[in-house]
Amino acid sequence: MIKFLGRNITQAAPMGAGTQVTSFGSAYFMFGDPTTSTYVGYNRTISFSTDSESTRTANTGPRWPQGAGGFSSTNIYHINGYNAGLITVKNKVLAASDTQSAPTISFTVERRGATNNLPHYNKASIYFLSGYSDTLGQYRADTTYISTATDTATNGTSITAARHVSVGLYENTTAYIMAGYATGNVLSNTIYKYVMTTDTPSNTSLTESQNMGQGYGISNSAWGYRCYGYPEYNATVKITYSTETKSTGSAGPESGVYLYQGVTSATSTVGYIWTGYRSSTLNRVYHKLTFSTETWSNNSYTTGDTNSGWLTSSSGA
Repeated sequence: MIKFLGRNITQAAPMGAGTQVTSFGSAYFMFGDPTTSTYVGYNRTISFSTDSESTRTANTGPRWPQGAGGFSSTNIYHINGYNAGLITVKNKVLAASDTQSAPTISFTVERRGATNNLPHYNKASIYFLSGYSDTLGQYRADTTYISTATDTATNGTSITAARHVSVGLYENTTAYIMAGYATGNVLSNTIYKYVMTTDTPSNTSLTESQNMGQGYGISNSAWGYRCYGYPEYNATVKITYSTETKSTGSAGPESGVYLYQGVTSATSTVGYIWTGYRSSTLNRVYHKLTFSTETWSNNSYTTGDTNSGWLTSSSGA
C-alpha cells in the first residue's frame, strides 16, 4: 500500500479537447494474448451505456501486447506490436462502421511498448513516446507523432531518457511519462514530462511510489490516475496537473491481485479499466472510476471466451 502525507482533496474534473475522452459510445480493444497463450486478432468493444461486451470484425494479423492504441475524432488506431518479432503495421478502425484499414505509416525507429495510453493533442496528433526497438535491441527515448488528418509520422524531440512500457497521463497540452523499464532492463520510478504544443521534454521532481511499469493511466483535464501495474497491487498515484503535484488516489476496487496490460478509456464523467492480466481469477476486468467523487465500482464479468477470462493487450481506446 502506498502512503503519502496530507489530505487527498477531491477536485472537479473539467474536460478539454486534449484529454482522454474519445466521444465514442464504447471502449475498444484489439489483438491480445488470452489465457490460452495464443496470440489473437480480437476486435472487441464494451458499451458505456449498457456495460456489455460485443465482438466486432476480427483482425487477420494476431499480435501480442505492447502494441498501443490512440484515437482521432472518428478512428481508433492500433499501432505496432509483437508476434515472433516486431509488428510495424498501423491499423485504423472507423468507429461508426467498424471499417478497417492499414495506412502506410513508417517510423524512423520502429518500436513497441510505448508509453500507454498514447497522448494526443486535440485528436489531431497521436504521440508514440519511447518504447523498445527489436532491430537495435535498445530501449528508446524517441518521440514520434502521427498526424491523423494525413496519416503521416513526424519525429519530435526525444524524452529525457529511454523508457519501455511506462504509463502515460495527459491533459490538453502536456503528457507525463511514469516509470517503466530503463536501459539495463531495470524498472524505474521516474516521472518525465513532455509538452506537446512546444515539443519540449523535461524531468520533474516527482517520482513513482516504487520501481514499476505496465500500469493503467486514466486522465481528465484536471488530474490523472496511475492504477495497478507490475509489480504493484492496487496502489494508485494521482497527478494534479495545475500544480504538478503527486498524491494518493483512491485505491482500485480489487486488492491483492496483479493487474496490468489492459486498456483504459474515458467519458466526460467516468474512467474505465478494461481487460488485462489479472491474477487469482479469470473474470474479465472492468472497473469504473467516477471522476466527480473519485470512487470506484467493480463491474468485472464472466466471458463467453473458452478459458479466456483475462485478455491482455495495451492496444485500445
